[in-house]
Amino acid sequence: MLTQALAAHQRSLEVRETCLDPDDPSIAGNLQLLAGLHAQSGKLMTAEMLYRQSLDIYDASSLDKTQPDVVARALYSLAFFYQKHGKSVDVLFYYY
Repeated sequence: MLTQALAAHQRSLEVRETCLDPDDPSIAGNLQLLAGLHAQSGKLMTAEMLYRQSLDIYDASSLDKTQPDVVARALYSLAFFYQKHGKSVDVLFYYY
C-alpha cells in the first residue's frame, strides 16, 4: 500500500513539474506528501531532502508573506521529522 502511494505521489510530482514553474507552491506541497511517505518507509535521508526542498520552494516564493500558515505547516513538518528521529536541530535557524 505504501509503495503504491509513493508511486502515485511521485507521478503527481512529475506531472506538476512538467506543467508548472519549478517554484510553484503546489510542487512544494507535493514534496511534503512524498517526504512523509518516505519517512514512513524508513528512507530518512530522502524524506529530509524533500522536506528541505519544499521549504526552499516556499522561501523562493512570496507565500510566506501572503499565506504564512502554509509555510508554518511546512516548517512544522520538518521540525516534527527532526524531533521524531532524534535530531536536535533548530530548523528556524536555517530558514528564518
